Amino acid sequence: MKGMRPFRKKGSRGKKALVRLAIFSIIVTALLLVFSTAAFATTINVSAGQSIQDAINAAASGDTINIAAGTYTENVMANKPVTLAGAGASTTTISAAGGTAVTITANNVTVDGFTITNPTGKHGIYAADHSNLTITNNTVTDIGSSDATSGSNFGIAIVSSAAAVDSITITDNTVSFVEIGRAHV
Repeated sequence: MKGMRPFRKKGSRGKKALVRLAIFSIIVTALLLVFSTAAFATTINVSAGQSIQDAINAAASGDTINIAAGTYTENVMANKPVTLAGAGASTTTISAAGGTAVTITANNVTVDGFTITNPTGKHGIYAADHSNLTITNNTVTDIGSSDATSGSNFGIAIVSSAAAVDSITITDNTVSFVEIGRAHV
């Protein structure tokens, strides 16, 4: 009989299409989750005269912030997973005015290639209760030399007060002239 279709169960074609669509959606979602950080990470460039903190505030998790040679007079808070990449410790300086020069308040932060000074403050680089940190190729110097308050000063301090801290890499840094009482270390 012409024009007659073979018998099929009602709705079987639609069910197969829905199953295929569901499997495809699951695969796409899984791939997006796996590659989302790497796929969307960008590089932000900071020129002399701009603010490192403004770049951190504008960054997304996983971004790299390249900081050009120059002196940046500010206290920096890395409050999200970013890489702070200076042009080199001999040319890129973070000069803080009290408190802590670089405070890390997130996991997965890298600080690489700076001279960090903080003559009126307590700390060069400080992180509490955070993991997966890399601090490398920095010169931390002149910490607390003009600080008249009591207490300890630290060049680089990684502390754990409430959470486990692991995967900390601190390599190729130089720490000097950290005021402790009245003696330089």
